[in-house]
Amino acid sequence: MKLKQILAGMVLLGSFAGFTACSDDDYSPVTLVYANNNDSLVINENNTLLLNPFSEGETFRIQGGNGVYTIDNANKDIVRCDYDGKTLTFVPVGMGTATVVISDLVGNSYLLTIQIENPKATYTLGSVDAKITAEEMTQGDINRLKARILEDALMTQGGRYEFTYTNKDLTEGGIVIYPGPSSTSLTGTFQKKTLYATDGTLYQDIRITLADQTSLHLMMLMKGNTSADLQPYAFAEDVTAQYKGEYDKLEQAYRIQDIDSIQ
Repeated sequence: MKLKQILAGMVLLGSFAGFTACSDDDYSPVTLVYANNNDSLVINENNTLLLNPFSEGETFRIQGGNGVYTIDNANKDIVRCDYDGKTLTFVPVGMGTATVVISDLVGNSYLLTIQIENPKATYTLGSVDAKITAEEMTQGDINRLKARILEDALMTQGGRYEFTYTNKDLTEGGIVIYPGPSSTSLTGTFQKKTLYATDGTLYQDIRITLADQTSLHLMMLMKGNTSADLQPYAFAEDVTAQYKGEYDKLEQAYRIQDIDSIQ
C-alpha cells in the first residue's frame, strides 16, 4: 500500500513538473497591432515599418508574450520609442534605419526594423498623345502638327517620373525622370502647387528644373467625384507657344501623358 502511494505521488509530481516546464510555451508570440486601426501603414513580412521624417509618430499596442515588456532601441538618433505601458509610439528624429527589439520577461521577443525616409511617388506612363484646338487649321496641318508634337516629346510610353518630397506639405523635392523604359535618367528638383482651371477643375502645377538648368512645366490632371477622391490620371504640357510661330492659326496645343500606374 505504501509503495502504491509513493508511485502515485511520483506520477503526480511528474505531471506537475511537466506542466510548469511547458507553461512558457503557452504564450502567444509578441506582435504589434496599430492602435488607431491605421490601414495605410503596413509592417511587411520582414517586420519592416516605413515612416517619413515629417510624421508626428505612429502608435501601436503590443500583444502576446507574458504582458510585461522591455523596449530596446539601438538607434535613438533615428527613432524615439515612447512606451507608457499600454501603447508604443515610434517618433522619427532622423533619417536612416533603426532596429527595435521588444521582449517580455520569459524570453519571447519581437524584432522590428524601422526605415525613416522621405515620401516618394512614382508615376509610370502609358500612351503619349497630343490634343490640338484650331478651328481654322486644315486637317492636314493638324495631323502634321500632332506628329511634330509627338516626335519632339521627351517622354514615351513606359517612361516614369520619380518624385521624392523633402517638405511636410509635399510641395517640393527632388525628381528623377526616365524618358523611356530603358532610358538614362535625368535628375532635378521640382516645386508643386494646387491650382484650379477656368472650368473649376483642380490640378497640380509642377515646375521642374533639371541639373542642366532645363525647365519643364507639367500639369497633373485629376479626376473624381469629390475633392476627397481625386486621383491623377495624366500629365499635360502646354506646347502652344512652341508651335504658334509655325502654325499661326493654332489656338491651343497640349502633349498628354497618360498615367498607367502609381507607386
